Formats: sequence, structure tokens, C-alpha cells
Amino acid sequence: MGALGLGMGLGALSPTLGMAAPLGNFPVALGAGGGGGGGGGGGGGRSFGPTKEVCRNFQRGTCDRAECRFAHPNPNVSVVNGHVTLCMAFSKGNCQRENCKYYHDH
Repeated sequence: MGALGLGMGLGALSPTLGMAAPLGNFPVALGAGGGGGGGGGGGGGRSFGPTKEVCRNFQRGTCDRAECRFAHPNPNVSVVNGHVTLCMAFSKGNCQRENCKYYHDH
């Protein structure tokens, strides 16, 4: 499949937006679409930043690793398809949210 996914024809490209002009009443976007693969995407929950897989043993309450490479999120952190979205503000040292819904990777 091409960039459009369904084999639809392209309209004229917009030089400023990098998108195809609408074909009839259906706008056509170029680029990677949400086809359900990779990095925790797909389905209804879509992440827009870097993600980290949640520790399955942590989810069961049985992780005993001192330095686990997987996420151990607080209850307020949003988990989508077994992944958490990393807090970009925290990674830069300036997250001010009291109950941040993004994962603070320590």
C-alpha cells in the first residue's frame, strides 16, 4: 500500500502543508497513518510522544527487579495498549503538574 493506504488517487499537493488537496469532499493526508502498528499506537488510544512498555510483572504485583527497564507507572498515569507516554516536561526537568498523566521515567 502507498502513503494513502486505500489506493485512492492524489489531488494537487499543497506546497506549504505537505498535504494533498481535497478530492471531492474527502481530504487526503500524506505520510504515516495510524494503521495500528508500532509504539503503542493503533485503536482508539493514540500517543503523541515517546512511549515505554509497562512491566507485566509490575502489573501482576510480582516485579522484584532492582533496576527494571520497563515502566512502573503510578495509578494516575494513562496506560494505552500496555504502554505509557513519557512526560517531555519531566525529561527536561520542568514538569509542574501535581498529578501528571504522563510517565516520569526515573
